[in-house]
Amino acid sequence: ECAKNNNIPVRGYVSCVLGCPYEGGISADKVIAVVEGLFELGCYEVSLGDTIGVGTVTGTKKLLLELAKSVSLESTAVHFHDTYGQALPNILTALECGVSIVDSSIGGLGGCPYAKGASGNVATEDVVYMLDGMGVQTGVELEKLVDISKFVFANLKRSPASRVRNFSKDVECFQLLSAQSGAGILLFAGCIKTIFRCIGGISRTGIKVLQVREGELPS
Repeated sequence: ECAKNNNIPVRGYVSCVLGCPYEGGISADKVIAVVEGLFELGCYEVSLGDTIGVGTVTGTKKLLLELAKSVSLESTAVHFHDTYGQALPNILTALECGVSIVDSSIGGLGGCPYAKGASGNVATEDVVYMLDGMGVQTGVELEKLVDISKFVFANLKRSPASRVRNFSKDVECFQLLSAQSGAGILLFAGCIKTIFRCIGGISRTGIKVLQVREGELPS
């Protein structure tokens, strides 16, 4: 109520939507009930977190199709951790279902303090690489994005989790030759963690992006 009275937008988060370190599998009904409750409280947007990274394409699609029956996916985001390498296919599935907001972090920063072995969020560079390879114009130089990641992780004295951390101009040329078609996308590469919003989901002609917001995201 205080946030509403002061015109402060509140973004809601739901953790462990595709699996919990304590309960195991989570039913879509439980997730939907929490999401509906957050919207009723006044959240302008709710992010679905696969906090321990156990989700797969089938589970992601099932949850989103069920959720779409009661809330608008236009106000729903996805937040995938890449523990088992499923973040990118899950993101692609979410876009196909109509979700247009994706959380990511530079170099795969983040993690889950209450789930042993859980990795960080999906790397922004990896998401951009995937979209570039699909022919979607990102509006950002991936090589510079990778440089930012290297700078951040050099100060952290650890290696980035990104699969494209060794991206080069040669790879970029290959992508341009192999890409089919695409619309436009914009990403702000300078912040540690990013949220980017697509409009219209994904189609055969690619993804269109409405706007970009920057900010810290919870892990």
